[in-house]
Amino acid sequence: MDLQEVTPALLRRHPLPAPAGDDDKNRHGQVLIAAGSRDTPGAALLSAEAALRAGIGKVTMAVPRTALLAAGIAVPESRVVDAEGRISRALLASKTALLIGPGMAPDAAVRWRSAAFEASDALIVLDAAAMQRLRQPGKRIRPTILTPHAGEMAALWDQPESSISRDPVTAARAAAREFGMIVVLKGTTTVIAAPGGATFRHRAEIAGLGVSGSGDVLAGLIVGLAGQGVPAIEASLWGVALHAAAGRRLARRIGTTGYLARELAAEVPRVMQQARRK
Repeated sequence: MDLQEVTPALLRRHPLPAPAGDDDKNRHGQVLIAAGSRDTPGAALLSAEAALRAGIGKVTMAVPRTALLAAGIAVPESRVVDAEGRISRALLASKTALLIGPGMAPDAAVRWRSAAFEASDALIVLDAAAMQRLRQPGKRIRPTILTPHAGEMAALWDQPESSISRDPVTAARAAAREFGMIVVLKGTTTVIAAPGGATFRHRAEIAGLGVSGSGDVLAGLIVGLAGQGVPAIEASLWGVALHAAAGRRLARRIGTTGYLARELAAEVPRVMQQARRK
């Protein structure tokens, strides 16, 4: 299977859907984001805002008990639930897409992943700790997207990180085939590989995107698009492209480095509007 570069021409062949023609939030998709820990509660906020900026109608954040009030105030557009409580089937079944893992402790992330695999038919994005112990992930009918960086891929694939960085295309293709999931292998060059062999490469080389929390924003963009019905591979391509475009805008306005992950999401609506005009 050929390696395709993610270019404006390729993205035009897979255009973003037009915004829904009404103001009913229930028609714009519903996502659940299980993220954050007592040490890193902000990861949930970064992902949730990114999903909202991508156009999703409703967001539910599952966060640690100690962060419930703060998270609800920080993102007042969202609903918050206790990530440490019981994971109800009804909570998962009502969502159009799920994101599990940003900033979570491993045991919590794996617990949420197991519940989601069992109870939800929605598309699932797995990030950070939710990708641990994935050697026997079980069968899923609906798509799942993994979003590792090279270090996480090395642990997932039991390979030296240097070999992943040296040949990310081979690593992403092999993991996609092994797990039957789409792999978004993040880096200055990001590789998106599908289980069937389709592989895409996005060259960004934007130093500022290396800031802490940037990956949480990317995962939120992908789940926000997928929750609106964008097919999994296209949600991955567009999520990566929008994330990079937001970084370029901030680099021009603020500086090559020094902007913050929490500033990325606010750039996304303008980027999406421009993309729809082309």
